[in-house]
Amino acid sequence: MSMDIWSKQQGFSLLEGMISILLVAISGLGVAYTLSASMKAQVGDHVQNIVLAELRGQLASIGIQSDCSSAGQDSQGDIMIMNHDLQSTSNVSFSKHCYYQQIAVTVGDISQTVSFPKLNITVSDNRLGHYDMVINN
Repeated sequence: MSMDIWSKQQGFSLLEGMISILLVAISGLGVAYTLSASMKAQVGDHVQNIVLAELRGQLASIGIQSDCSSAGQDSQGDIMIMNHDLQSTSNVSFSKHCYYQQIAVTVGDISQTVSFPKLNITVSDNRLGHYDMVINN
């Protein structure tokens, strides 16, 4: 009688082993996909931080007033960044649009209309994700 039970269970251990290998493989694919998505997001964040730091430096050195010397002035530029291979560089392009906005300022009984320079910077690059980075003051 004991031989009859043994012969019925012989293939079951093999089936259990194959199912566990399949589950481990599916889990491994899930982990690999998660790591890949995380690395892509990290590259986008890194490029965004480099671009923001460079644009802040440009604004700090020349200022908004001198960068927007006339209303409706548009300009374009490039920011050089290091590629993921750490040996080559590439450029991220941006465009600036300057205009002046009239603002009414009142202090006590005195009112004055002031022209305030407004700056709109748009950065488009596929490493930033599926959107444009827009900076306004």
